[in-house]
Amino acid sequence: MAARRWTVIFCLGLTGCVQSFPPPVECGDKNDCYIQHTLDTLKAIALQIDYWDNVTLAAALMAGFAGVVATIMIALQGDENRYWTRPTGIIATALVTGITALVTSFHIPESKDKYIAAYGQLVELNNKFEHNIRSAKDDEADTLRFQYSSDFTKIKADLLKVKGSLSLVSTNPPVAQQPSQAPK
Repeated sequence: MAARRWTVIFCLGLTGCVQSFPPPVECGDKNDCYIQHTLDTLKAIALQIDYWDNVTLAAALMAGFAGVVATIMIALQGDENRYWTRPTGIIATALVTGITALVTSFHIPESKDKYIAAYGQLVELNNKFEHNIRSAKDDEADTLRFQYSSDFTKIKADLLKVKGSLSLVSTNPPVAQQPSQAPK
């Protein structure tokens, strides 16, 4: 019963603790809106990285503990205690193998690297936008907002690939009008 409870708690922890990416916003010509949306997205990425760090740490601790238990059970195994050491050793060995396989199957290290790369790209994109938009005139500002929105969309699409979930399909970047369609 206690094992089942811990399994439920662990599964809830894996599925319910990650902040989703911010929903799309319509920024129009409000430059601060673009910057704020990027900052919100950066916060969500940082939380994703922290979450997967915690999952990796928990998996490593559990696999390490199970490995120690498996080794001890193999060392203690004899004819008189084989009825409890053998099953315990087999279960602990299976846990080591299963946990390691799950970490590998989820591509956790690769996903963290991609989140870190996206974080860096967004910081660079935001810094360039913030620097260039200050001195831009109307037409140039429209072009900068459109380019920012396009680049943001590419980075967000890469995040969708990393997350591997359709939940990000609706998390578009701030929308900007194409420069040729902007009202004069």
